[in-house]
Amino acid sequence: MNRDLFGFERLYRSGDRYATTIRELLGADRTLDPVAVDAHFAGVPATDRTCFAAVRAIPPKFGWVKHREERGDLALLLRAAVARIVRESPRPLTVALSGGLDSAIVLALVREIDVDAGSIVLDPRLTGYSEVDHALATARHAGGSVSVVPVTAEDIRDALPAAIRAFETPLYNLHPVGKHLLARHAQNAGIATVISGDGIDQVFTRDVSADYLPLTRAAFDTHAVALRTPFLDRDVVAHVLSLPPDPDKRALREVAATLNVPDALVHGPKVSRLAPPIDLEPIVPRTKLAALASLIDHELPTAFADDREQVRWSTLALLVDAFEAWR
Repeated sequence: MNRDLFGFERLYRSGDRYATTIRELLGADRTLDPVAVDAHFAGVPATDRTCFAAVRAIPPKFGWVKHREERGDLALLLRAAVARIVRESPRPLTVALSGGLDSAIVLALVREIDVDAGSIVLDPRLTGYSEVDHALATARHAGGSVSVVPVTAEDIRDALPAAIRAFETPLYNLHPVGKHLLARHAQNAGIATVISGDGIDQVFTRDVSADYLPLTRAAFDTHAVALRTPFLDRDVVAHVLSLPPDPDKRALREVAATLNVPDALVHGPKVSRLAPPIDLEPIVPRTKLAALASLIDHELPTAFADDREQVRWSTLALLVDAFEAWR
């Protein structure tokens, strides 16, 4: 068994059994893995472990002898990848538009092939977190319908237990929960396929940490919505890997300059966003965190140093809840 280079497709094993979810493999033994738990709290999760001792994760690129590296024409390769996705994916389909360069390129390429393709935009109603204005400007520039999904802090908090059941791992920030809410909206709207710009940062920087892509995939798998991204197409990856690592994605910006993409995105800086603090005590009270501390033999902080620490404790407690792993 092997896993893709950047961990987009999840893969786990228990003994000689393999599956794409932990739940398929986990039997009566729900013992937590202390190494994985310690790594989670340290902020350096191990790519070959899960939080459960009985199930191991297959790390990204496991089983690959050497991935093909082959220089090509990035614009042509992306067009071909998008054409395959549009041709082969279940309908109806839409583009997940974030407000950044990557999804703007995807929307422009999709609309070259399918002028009826629209977009879907998540609008978190949290100060400094929503990119809806940039996304709507991109949608207007590209044309086509756009559906805006407003999300409050309460929506994110209320969705967190279900998101953790889908992710099967704890978090350090709540940003991936937005993907869960977007996938849920797509399912409720009858959308069969969402095309996104996910993966390009990982490919250009060679990031194989698998701390985000598998969560994105899990969110859509859970809601039975196909998630497709041209940036993880084998031919596209082969080309990008033939180039030096490029965190600024200069080669991609050169492609964007030839497409129907707003100039501000082509030349603007990349903006990384994490979810701002949200109080999680209403769904994970301190009494539950104290029980978790006893279970894992860790000392519960009197006060959390920052919101990441609260998220780490709270989402691990929710994971134990999801798998009924209290003992």
